[in-house]
Amino acid sequence: MMRAMTLIIIFLLFLSGCSFFGKPATYGEEAANFAYELADESEQLSTLFYDAADSETARTELESILLSMKNQIKTFNKIHAPEQMTEWHRDLLEQNDHALQNIEEYLTAIENNTYTENLKTDPGLPRQVMVIQNMAKNIKNDEKK
Repeated sequence: MMRAMTLIIIFLLFLSGCSFFGKPATYGEEAANFAYELADESEQLSTLFYDAADSETARTELESILLSMKNQIKTFNKIHAPEQMTEWHRDLLEQNDHALQNIEEYLTAIENNTYTENLKTDPGLPRQVMVIQNMAKNIKNDEKK
């Protein structure tokens, strides 16, 4: 009896695609979740970019967020897209690379203590995150077709 129950549970998990464990069901959902998490973290950036020029605490917090975003991007870049999403995925990886370049520029400036007024007002990373978010929305919508 116990064995039959175990087999039924395993079968149900298999049928559900293991979505029981919170894994997105589709590539589009995974891309959208990634972009929303990235955008959520980037919301704090504009204030921190401004404050980091004059505040060690703000620079430390900015560095922490940038490192987290960098890790999120690198983690997403490792996933494999289904064949029909290959072109979208390649485009998204390209945008992610641009975001990583922006992140590295900020991290280098923080590390070398060369954080300047120019970086303080540079919209590069927040703009790049918006591009990634819009692209992820398009992927999710395209996948539904």
